Amino acid sequence: MTTYIDTALFVKSYVLEVDSPETVRLLEEMGEPFAYSHPHELEIPNAIRLKLFRGEITAAEETAAIRAFLPTWTQVASSGSITILATSSFRAEKLSAKHSGEIGCRSLDLWHVAAAL
Repeated sequence: MTTYIDTALFVKSYVLEVDSPETVRLLEEMGEPFAYSHPHELEIPNAIRLKLFRGEITAAEETAAIRAFLPTWTQVASSGSITILATSSFRAEKLSAKHSGEIGCRSLDLWHVAAAL
C-alpha cells in the first residue's frame, strides 16, 4: 500500500523538532512506498525556509535541511521507495467547487487531497 504523507511530517524528518523522533519512528513503521506529489517539491523546502523566517531554525540549519532534502528525493525517486503521483488540476477544482465555499480550503491543500485520492 502507498501512504500519502503530509508535508509537515516530511519536514520533521529534515528539521529537528520536539516530536521529530516520534515522527521518524512513525514513518519507519508505515514503511515504503510513500506517495509524493508535485506540491511536495515546493512545500517541503518552502516550509523549511519559513522556519528560518520565523526564527525557529538558524540559517545553517536551513541550509543543511535543504541540502539533505534535495538529493534524498532525487535518490528516493529513482529507488522506487516513493510513488510519484500525477495530480490533475481538474480533480482539485472539483474538490474546490464542492468544499471551499463551506470549509475554506486552500488551493495547495486541495492539490494534496486530489493526489491522495
